[in-house]
Amino acid sequence: MNPAEFARAIQFQGFSPVTLPSQGEPEHWEWQDTFLPEHDSGFKTLLAPLQAIPKLSTFAMAALINFAVRQMPSQQCFLNIGTWYGYSFLAGIIGNPTKICIGVDNFSNDIVSTLNLRLPPSDPEPHFRAWFDQQRSPMHAFFKLEFRDYFELFHQNMPIGVYFYDADHAYAAQYEGLALAHPCLAPGAWILVDDINEEGPYRATLDFLQDHRNQYTLAFEQKTCCNGHPSFWNGLMLLQKQC
Repeated sequence: MNPAEFARAIQFQGFSPVTLPSQGEPEHWEWQDTFLPEHDSGFKTLLAPLQAIPKLSTFAMAALINFAVRQMPSQQCFLNIGTWYGYSFLAGIIGNPTKICIGVDNFSNDIVSTLNLRLPPSDPEPHFRAWFDQQRSPMHAFFKLEFRDYFELFHQNMPIGVYFYDADHAYAAQYEGLALAHPCLAPGAWILVDDINEEGPYRATLDFLQDHRNQYTLAFEQKTCCNGHPSFWNGLMLLQKQC
């Protein structure tokens, strides 16, 4: 089973990505009412520490990231641009101490939402570093840098097996985030693109695919009926590099 097959096989009880649960609490929807196609209880136990971390994501997406990193060849890396409090990055490193995992964020973006997403008012950096230090292995690294500087100064000769760009989602930044990673992505690498309910990241990703046709496959696409949805939050795409 590859990551796209894993994503398609996730089941939700009482709701779907295009419908809302009729009752209950958000944490219950994400953890008790989400069922993974493989090792459901094992993933829920493994990723339980993530429940303490502020997020703009879901358990299903965290499990998908962990699954993709777990399958990644040992000589490749998981690269997460835009860690914020660390939910998605830690989803990749927990239980994967032998995998090369790299997080990048300069903590310059203030996360503002009109939704009731329980966003904390505090500075994310010290909280991220504390959680990262609890879970990291010697194979895991973090760079406090703007993503363009990271690619220019540090990312050399390291094939990327799993890539998640989760920084500025304006069209130009999203496209550039994909384009800068393109030469470094290994054949068979997986790219996660979130927030595809929004026009900027969705259009940028489609244009990237068009500009690199025959080099990538759109393996999974799921929009949601609203932002903050307990399935795939604000929509998710998976791309796979072919060559």
